[in-house]
Amino acid sequence: MPSIISTLSLTAILLSTSRAELDWTNSTAIVESAKVYADTLVNGYYGASPPGHPLGLFLADEINGRFDEYIIWSQSAVIWETLTTYANLTGDMQYNDRVVEALYAQAGENEDYMPKNRTSLKPADLFGNQNQSQWALAALSAAELESQKPIDGKPTFLKLAQNVFDSQVARWDNDTCGGGLREAIVKSKDKNATDNFNWKTAASNSNFFLLAARLHRITGNETYADWAESSFTWAQKVGMIAGNWSMKEWFQIVDDKCEGFNDEEDTGLSSSFGNFLEGATTMANITYNIFTGEHETWKDRANSLSDTIETFRTGQKRNQTINNPCPGFSLDEPECGAIRTTQYAHSLGRATYFGQGSLGGAMITYIPNYLQWSADAAASLCTSAKSSLHYSDGSEKNVDFQTYCDGAWGTNQMLFQVGDVRNAAAALEVLQGSLWTMKRQSAATPTSGAPAPTATDKKGGAETLKGRSSVVAAIAAVVVAVVAL
Repeated sequence: MPSIISTLSLTAILLSTSRAELDWTNSTAIVESAKVYADTLVNGYYGASPPGHPLGLFLADEINGRFDEYIIWSQSAVIWETLTTYANLTGDMQYNDRVVEALYAQAGENEDYMPKNRTSLKPADLFGNQNQSQWALAALSAAELESQKPIDGKPTFLKLAQNVFDSQVARWDNDTCGGGLREAIVKSKDKNATDNFNWKTAASNSNFFLLAARLHRITGNETYADWAESSFTWAQKVGMIAGNWSMKEWFQIVDDKCEGFNDEEDTGLSSSFGNFLEGATTMANITYNIFTGEHETWKDRANSLSDTIETFRTGQKRNQTINNPCPGFSLDEPECGAIRTTQYAHSLGRATYFGQGSLGGAMITYIPNYLQWSADAAASLCTSAKSSLHYSDGSEKNVDFQTYCDGAWGTNQMLFQVGDVRNAAAALEVLQGSLWTMKRQSAATPTSGAPAPTATDKKGGAETLKGRSSVVAAIAAVVVAVVAL
């Protein structure tokens, strides 16, 4: 049996040789490419786990001939969400049992994604709200898409997501910074603690906002809409979402107030940006009346955020991670663009899909090309594959990704090394992201499966969700959790 490294390398070669012939308007061709990566994830990486390994957790790269280190806990959630999306977008249901097994295995004793084997780790402040909510978003994807069926006698996937939401509402901290969630759930007394308890981040708060928005859509309950509104406006008030719609990631609590990180170093994580964009688009799709033009607040927010994406192409400094070696963020610089693009391909694809109904064609015009180019980059995996950037003004630029391998896919932040499970998941996500605006192989209608919050019984205008995937996933999936942690 070939090693995982050899298998993935072969996958890269196969995809690279067909890259030039891949028709991005042909859903069948895209699905066939995506199937290779899904097989690598499930039968390769996950299947290579040793006997007795914790269910639902992926091991990292092969080291010294064996897998001996698990990736960050919430990163596994991102990968399972990618596979949930995969089933819906491709119609390939063969991995559903593994997905269901994982979502229940990590739910914990109280069915709120706070298992003791994670919360008992030292230092205690390593476990945070972002970790917990990442699994809730994965479970909610399963509830929305219904590609995976819950196990009889266990809580529905929606109920698991609601349990997490309820626990995080109880942690909403009005005593510091006027609101928001702390990065860590508890303060650690360990001398080696990370001090995460004294930070509020866009990673945790954008996850909470997105969870509220999606719960509002699937249940129609206004309590979730209220929390989506309050969490978004808090992010604006504190400067997490700036007046020009740029992002700030890190806010330290000092004298009960939030102080932002150095402006030159903190331009936000693109995964957090993707969460805010997807959540705003979700709310716009529910509230905006395209016939009368009424209730424009969320539409305007979503459009303003989506307009910010276009600035990436012009080279303005946006959505880098702290200590990012890239001098700017631009699709003209593949060593930056290819990596950052995959981080939020997940949310961009979903935002594009939902934006078709409420935002008109503005956002649709450039996001699909953006996703297609990132798919070329991820699938090439440092082979000789080439691609082109197609700009909204009609211009085109050829790119040879092999030129940028050493500085990007090979070594940058250890996330995109060939052979790493997160790399394979990223490639899958951006490949299948191209399917969002195409006719899909299957369609599903969500069910509530669990009661909504008791704060109000008022129903909103949530539409029936058909055939929608849960968070175009992967690296925003994979790196919603890969970089954001």
